[in-house]
Amino acid sequence: MPEHHWDVRYFRPAGPARLHATQRRDQAAATAQEAGVAGDPGGRGGPEANPTTIAIVENHGIARAGAEHLIVRESELRVVASVATVSECAALSQSPDLVVLDLAACDPADSAKAVTRLAERSAVLVISRYADGRDLTAAFRAGALGLVTRDTEPADFVAAVQAAARGGLCVPPAVTAGLAADLRHANGSSKSGLSGREAEALQLLAKGYTHAQIARRMGVAEATVNTYIKRIRGKLKAGNKADLTRMAIELGYAS
Repeated sequence: MPEHHWDVRYFRPAGPARLHATQRRDQAAATAQEAGVAGDPGGRGGPEANPTTIAIVENHGIARAGAEHLIVRESELRVVASVATVSECAALSQSPDLVVLDLAACDPADSAKAVTRLAERSAVLVISRYADGRDLTAAFRAGALGLVTRDTEPADFVAAVQAAARGGLCVPPAVTAGLAADLRHANGSSKSGLSGREAEALQLLAKGYTHAQIARRMGVAEATVNTYIKRIRGKLKAGNKADLTRMAIELGYAS
């Protein structure tokens, strides 16, 4: 788990937009290995060879420049567009791997639609003024992979960008409690139908543990954990780990 005080899940949801950057890096690594240059940080096999492409959507020029400054310091990340509106981002000839979207750049009534529109082609990390705002809940339900607030520390912001770029789900603790309450309110129920052991497994999964680590903590075989997770997916109708984490937050297991 990351050293930052963040609830960061390095999960890889299904879908071309979520896997694009990872697939490119894997393909580059395979090519580099065949060429005998794997592990060379300055060669074709390093992250710089195939950086994650990022677009920033921020309607305040100074904030936009600040976000770009933080991101470009990371060798595996490349800012390919820095614009003021969602329309400008959607009009890009090539979709970036990740869009960093300040919700202030959207019409409040259409912010969820904007996230959905961008998430069809790219992973999305949203920035909001408030940690407990309903706009964050709407963005999360619309497909955002990361949620941060404007008072997020620079190092934590970069960690969130890196997590979302990997296709991971990233939610800061300050947001988790309010998000869970809003999701429960929206769905009208917090009942999951999970057994005690299934709920325990889901809680550990939501904290970022692997199946093997969960098995050790629960004192069971990894195959048993696999069975628990399969049952949980069926009961919660969750297709992948990111979906499971969303449900864990909703049910209060990730607070």
